Amino acid sequence: IGEADDIERQNETIFIEERKQEALNNEDAQMQLQVIIEERDGLREGMDMLWQEQQRVTEELENVSNGYTHLSDRLSEKIEEYQEREEQLQQYDNLLRMLQENAEKNRHSPPTTAAVKPSKSPDPPPPPPPAPVANGPAGDTDDADSSHYSADFEDPDEDEN
Repeated sequence: IGEADDIERQNETIFIEERKQEALNNEDAQMQLQVIIEERDGLREGMDMLWQEQQRVTEELENVSNGYTHLSDRLSEKIEEYQEREEQLQQYDNLLRMLQENAEKNRHSPPTTAAVKPSKSPDPPPPPPPAPVANGPAGDTDDADSSHYSADFEDPDEDEN
C-alpha cells in the first residue's frame, strides 16, 4: 500500500503540475487573444479613419473638379464674349475707315453751286450737305451734338472790350 500511495501521489503531483502548466498555457492564450482583439479593434478604427479620409478626399476632388469645370465654362464664355467684341471692334474700325474715306473725298471734291437769285440783300449761304452715313446707328441726325440755343444769345459786339 505504501507503493500504491507513492504512485498515487506521484500521479497526483504530475496531474497538479499538468494543471498548472495548462493554467499557464491558458493565461498565455488569453493574453495572446487579448492582444489580437486589441489589434483587430485598432485595425478597424484605422480602417474607419481611412474610409472617412477617402470620403473627404473624394468630396474635395469632386469640388475641385466642379470648380475647374465652372472655370472652364466661364473661360469659354469670356473667349466667346471677347470674339464678339473683337468682331464688333472690327466692324467699327471698318465703319470709321469708310467714314474717313468719304470725308476725305468730300474735302477734295468741288463744292456744288446753287442758283443765285437776284435780290436786294444777300442771302446767307446754304448749309453744307449732310455727310453720308453708311451702316450707322439708326436715328442719328447731323445736329445731334450741336446746341439748339444759339439763337437765344446775342452776338458780342467787337467794340466792347
